[in-house]
Amino acid sequence: MKRFAIILTTLLLAGAGRLDAYDWAAVGIAVDGEERENGRTVLTLKDGEGKVFVLGYDAEPVDEVVKRILKIRSDFYAWKHVKIERMSFDYSKDVLEVNLVPAEFTYKGVNVLDYLPAGLLFSYYDATYYNFRITRDKMFVRVYGEYVAEEELCEKTITAISDPLAYVRARDPEYLLQRLDRLVSAIMAFESTGAFGSPRPIDRSVVQRIVAIKRQNPVLKRKDIVKELEKEKISISEKAVGVVLGIYFNEFE
Repeated sequence: MKRFAIILTTLLLAGAGRLDAYDWAAVGIAVDGEERENGRTVLTLKDGEGKVFVLGYDAEPVDEVVKRILKIRSDFYAWKHVKIERMSFDYSKDVLEVNLVPAEFTYKGVNVLDYLPAGLLFSYYDATYYNFRITRDKMFVRVYGEYVAEEELCEKTITAISDPLAYVRARDPEYLLQRLDRLVSAIMAFESTGAFGSPRPIDRSVVQRIVAIKRQNPVLKRKDIVKELEKEKISISEKAVGVVLGIYFNEFE
């Protein structure tokens, strides 16, 4: 009987914990509406100035999450260049997402709304990140990154609008890798000069073999690598090998 009483008390306390909703009134927020469907709750909330926002969740957010919501909301309403029409929060599986629909978004004389097909999406994990699209000349560009401040966000957005192709190229890993590859080739051509001082590029396949040999046996010096390449009937000077080792391994003799 005693064991049954303990179990019953535990269940009652657990039930009371689930029913104990966050005290929005204590932070000046009124619950203007509540909908429940398929285990999901959607609250319509209103502050003292009549500004409405929506919060949807599967499980009741803990106090720290609610504090984060209120902090993000306060920060966004303090923006100078973006005026908010609607703001909604979605909390699911420890991820907080914010969907913001601007009423106005003007920066450096540009009406960003002309290029913004949807709202601004933010996600909070360990920090706040943004991820949204702009469109210019039938080209869609994704603007994303860690949110630092309104000015940084606006500056990046304007950059994407001003020159979408350059924006994409500057942030595309494959494109950056190609640019780095060309830069390395140019440096090697400059460093590896012929007898009369003219640039003599090192063949890319030879560079790959030098890098591969060095990775297989890091203790090898440039003269050792020259000998290894001679076995493969590849002729190259120690100076050229030294250029490659300097660029790829920061190793100089």
